[in-house]
Amino acid sequence: MSSKEKDMPEKAFTDITAEELAARLASGQDTYILDVREPMEVARYALDSAVNIPMSQLGNRVNEIPRDREVVVVCASGGRSEVVAQVLGENGWQTLNLRGGLESWVASQQ
Repeated sequence: MSSKEKDMPEKAFTDITAEELAARLASGQDTYILDVREPMEVARYALDSAVNIPMSQLGNRVNEIPRDREVVVVCASGGRSEVVAQVLGENGWQTLNLRGGLESWVASQQ
């Protein structure tokens, strides 16, 4: 293990693929999807069931996120959602990060 790997915090979330998320939604599983993109990004494309709380507003709106179920965090390509999933996971939420973000979701739907 490199010194860089030793310095990295333990991952406090699990990755989920676009196909796995699609299966959850198709089965009717109660899935809370947190979209951390900015409103102008959401205006271009959004998942119907997603709740938009931009990453920039998360500190003020964190109490809107339920703690009684898993939270799937999404963004455009997976970077911001990974950061948010980590922070929420470290603070008691059960979080999943959509690997590849909504770009992977769009690609999986074609």
